[in-house]
Amino acid sequence: MCAQEGEEGRAASGSVGGDGRGVDADCRVPSGCVSANAVPLDVATGFSRRVRGLLLAKPTGRALLLLPCSDVHTVGMRHRLDIAFVDAEGVVMRSCRDVGPFRRLRERGAAAVIERFSSCAEPWFVEGDRIGLERMKGEGS
Repeated sequence: MCAQEGEEGRAASGSVGGDGRGVDADCRVPSGCVSANAVPLDVATGFSRRVRGLLLAKPTGRALLLLPCSDVHTVGMRHRLDIAFVDAEGVVMRSCRDVGPFRRLRERGAAAVIERFSSCAEPWFVEGDRIGLERMKGEGS
């Protein structure tokens, strides 16, 4: 199954879920290397939704998976972001914490980006983490 616009789910560090291709599977994010922690995740696959990202969103505990994506900006953001670039195998290539406004980040070879409002109190991905994605049945339905 492939992630679809508006879907919700979760992922856990250390596993590749769904169809075994990691990011191309379904939907939710781990918190750093703590595999027991999962963070709610929304999926953005449409062009306008990916470009908008978290720009007009209110800070919540949810992250956003931008798929496909390898280039993000924080122009116009009122809040700082945590950002992770993920390859097609579900491996975190690069992790950035507390990214301020008016920044542009790119990662060649990234298949997706996961972003959330910055939270120093919560763990986040580190380079080399492997994420697994699974759909959350009944959540958001």
